[in-house]
Amino acid sequence: MLIKRLALLAITLTILLSFPVSMASANLDYIPYIRESHQPEIHALNASWLVDVKRTCLVVINQTYFFNSSILAGVFRFSIPLIFRNRIYGIQAFNPLGEKLPVQTMENDYLSIVIYASNLLDGNYSYLNVTFALANVINCTGQDNFEGILPLGPILEYNLSRYTCTIKFAPDVTSQSSNVTEFSKTTIGGMPALNYSCRSFNALSSPVYSIRYTSPLSAKLVITKMIRRVSIDPLSGVHVRDEIYIEHYGGNFVDKRTFHLPPGTRDIYVFDDDGPIIATVKLGLDNAATNVTVPFRFHLKNGNKYHLVLTYTSPLETFVKDIDILTSKIIIPPLYSDIEIPAENVTLIVDLPALSSFSNCNVDCKVEGMPLCQKIVAHFVHTCLFPTKNLEIEVKYLIFSTVVRPLLTLAILVIIGYAIYLKRSTVMRLIPREEKRKLTKSEEKAVTEFCQLQQEKVSLMIRKLSLKDQLYMQKISVKQYRDTVSKLTKRIDEIDRRIATLKPKLSSISSKFNSYFERIEAAEAEIDSAALALENARTRYIRHKLSKGAFMRLKQEYDKRIQNAIKTIDSIVFEIRHMAF
Repeated sequence: MLIKRLALLAITLTILLSFPVSMASANLDYIPYIRESHQPEIHALNASWLVDVKRTCLVVINQTYFFNSSILAGVFRFSIPLIFRNRIYGIQAFNPLGEKLPVQTMENDYLSIVIYASNLLDGNYSYLNVTFALANVINCTGQDNFEGILPLGPILEYNLSRYTCTIKFAPDVTSQSSNVTEFSKTTIGGMPALNYSCRSFNALSSPVYSIRYTSPLSAKLVITKMIRRVSIDPLSGVHVRDEIYIEHYGGNFVDKRTFHLPPGTRDIYVFDDDGPIIATVKLGLDNAATNVTVPFRFHLKNGNKYHLVLTYTSPLETFVKDIDILTSKIIIPPLYSDIEIPAENVTLIVDLPALSSFSNCNVDCKVEGMPLCQKIVAHFVHTCLFPTKNLEIEVKYLIFSTVVRPLLTLAILVIIGYAIYLKRSTVMRLIPREEKRKLTKSEEKAVTEFCQLQQEKVSLMIRKLSLKDQLYMQKISVKQYRDTVSKLTKRIDEIDRRIATLKPKLSSISSKFNSYFERIEAAEAEIDSAALALENARTRYIRHKLSKGAFMRLKQEYDKRIQNAIKTIDSIVFEIRHMAF
């Protein structure tokens, strides 16, 4: 078994050592071969840069190195300044066959990128393609201007006879000016570009150039008028309504623009003169802002005007700072976008929280309203801070309004409620109450007998009503109906005579019985009245003077009246049984 394992290990090592180019250790073994021969000479370098300053501040670099001689493999490196060491990523190298090559980075005086190349020969020429990206090399120097520092010529450790660089910008960006005189403007694939060529290139001069470019479309749109209304609600947040008037001053057409709102903004709605607009909402980098891209209803051209309304709700902490009992500071940020906003065209209306008063502001403004409904209407001039910086307003809370007045109101309500309670208690005490006493055996017997007789009477009345239905349904004969009704009526009369003898005795026990008797008599009269009306309706129906539908509706109504009266009698009897004397 041990011999088999050793043989398998030997075979595995043999297979691994047979591929020196694809392994990192084999690359190190391959370096002395290059050093013993000669350094690969690069006679030309073609570089292509794709610059996107509006979205990701990203520069994508694609460089192709052409060698003087036809070589198959080699190890070479190129360097860039150390300022880019934390901004470069995604380094990849490919040979003419499209195979990805191993890459290693080293730091000394420069940031060196070492590439272990193989299969470089393509016909009679040898070349190598390197791609990487630089992030955060674009700096914003104004609302429309951006400045980028680009290493246009990498510091190579080989002689370079020709260098050609093409810088392509995003579709909505073009070069405005440059301090590099060798550049010439052109267009590649519909994208603005700058070309730079040099026959004799000094690789050790660290050629890092500064280029300034601008977005032409943003400079051609101007917000001619803006009205912002800010309503501060301590419970739901800050409600903002931006009314924007845009005008196109020439150039290419514009179909959309992006507005940068405070982080955490919600309930975003966009309108124009023709109704609502569906906008695209995205979070900015590190959730620093809420970006709202608004598509215009039509392409704006030279001389076009557009009216836009944005409504949204932002968190309270975005606007209100330094809160204490007496004062707080309200900070209103400007509207950030890629459209120019002249400060003299801005009107700001601030609805302060209720029960507060205006204390101080870092700009001149006109104050209107009473302390309970405070508004600050500010008409800004060109020298004011807004809309390029935050507007700060100090608010002074009225301690009497916020603390004393609610407590005083609560105290008044408590006093009024207590007075009503005392008055009600006094009235209840003035009402004479009967003394509670224990019933004698004869009295208890009379109450029990009354309840039993009343329940029996109700059941007999229900029995009489059901007999009428059975007669008309021909379930019993007329003779049976008359005999049974005669017996039931006789028994009901006996019960009434017995109840009449018990009423004086029960009334002497408590005066409540008198009200009970009246309620029971009213319910019994309701039963007789509904039964008589039902009988008249049935007679009219039999004589074909009433339709079946009308009779059924009347029957349901009368049956409901009878059932309600029976429930009333049952509830009174139940109350008499369980009443406390």
